[in-house]
Amino acid sequence: MVDLDQEVVRVCKQYLENHHRGAFQDPRVELRIADAREPLVRGSESFDVIILDLPDPIEGGPAYLLYTKEFYESVLARLAPDGIAVVQAGSALPMLIDEAFTPIFRTLSTVFPMVRPYRAEVASFGGLWGFILASLGPDPAALAASTLDTKLCERVTQPLRFYDGVTHEGLFRLPKYLREAMAAETRVITEENPLFVF
Repeated sequence: MVDLDQEVVRVCKQYLENHHRGAFQDPRVELRIADAREPLVRGSESFDVIILDLPDPIEGGPAYLLYTKEFYESVLARLAPDGIAVVQAGSALPMLIDEAFTPIFRTLSTVFPMVRPYRAEVASFGGLWGFILASLGPDPAALAASTLDTKLCERVTQPLRFYDGVTHEGLFRLPKYLREAMAAETRVITEENPLFVF
């Protein structure tokens, strides 16, 4: 885990135990307080999965360069064969999808061979939130519910409140308005032409 703000991590550890459920104490976790660009742009490590849960790209903010084609090319270079990257891509509500979701989808599509958008209800954000999974290997949307349920039983020790095989299949079944907006999107986010929200 790489996070820029040590104070935010401290507060999360102390007050959001219901969210992290002891993950910070897991011996497999290595926490680095640093800019997320460092290990991906300048590093040499290889990762099976890269999860980018970033602050919104706000002008002058710390994260807007983490939504560019150049950064996604660095992510691609750090993935192991058959690796996947997941990007939090902003609101998936009809009136807000072109603010971030569709240009992020379009940009990732220029870098990765397989890109699968999905959405989920995120109560703390007040509605549907968009995510985009970019894969160098298998198609996550093709994973059968029964196969996923078997894998979850083998690997997850605590009950999950949201995710199971049926939910997984439904995540990738996007409504028409979202499919049409993604098909119409032409913007590609670059360092020279960054995306800013708000």
